[in-house]
Amino acid sequence: MKILVVGDGMNIAEEAKKKENVTEYLTLRRGHEDVSDIMEIFEVVEPSQVAVIRDEIKSIDPDKIVVVGRLDGYVWLGTVICRFFGQFNSWNEQRENPYGKTTLNINGKPVELIAIESLDDWAYTA
Repeated sequence: MKILVVGDGMNIAEEAKKKENVTEYLTLRRGHEDVSDIMEIFEVVEPSQVAVIRDEIKSIDPDKIVVVGRLDGYVWLGTVICRFFGQFNSWNEQRENPYGKTTLNINGKPVELIAIESLDDWAYTA
């Protein structure tokens, strides 16, 4: 199983890569460390990055995606990845849970996406 971990910056990259079956780590920041609201990067600052990151995820062809981090107003940072693949409202009836779980269609196959707040919550990804 190939697991892709996505996060907000490189601060957890090395720790994430040590997890079992993690094949790759992607940061959503991409040089925009000065932007406080990460959703703004993709909606206002550099919307062209949506296609770039979506294509990168497709080329990795993961079996599972774990997105680490919270996002003001959207619950989990996983919302960003869900939007990249045209899926909105992924966390309906999950907002009170310690993690979010949904399925995306990537390269014609179902790919589980699990959104957690920090790597300390990794047990929820099993």
